[in-house]
Amino acid sequence: YAFHLEAYELAEQYLDKALILDSGYTAAIDTKGWIVWKLHQDLKMAQRYFKRALSIQADYWPACKHLCELLIESGDLETARNQFVSFLQNLPAQERERPEITEFFTYFR
Repeated sequence: YAFHLEAYELAEQYLDKALILDSGYTAAIDTKGWIVWKLHQDLKMAQRYFKRALSIQADYWPACKHLCELLIESGDLETARNQFVSFLQNLPAQERERPEITEFFTYFR
């Protein structure tokens, strides 16, 4: 556990540096949200990171998935469903058929 904690803390330091260099780097914003969620247990701040990533790149699947998972974990299935539907509307039809997206849809059936 301590090894993982140190790895997350180091990753967070690198992400902070990356975001200073490029504050619109979607993958770094999403990853920072994931670390804030898992390491610091700050759900509200994590949501802000995921939403920020999606505001920059509305079709960025990892941020949508992480946001929906966070919402589901916190018991807000309806908001997660709405977020997922909104995300799908931003995707071209052929992208909606990606296996990881169709598999995730099973949460909402």
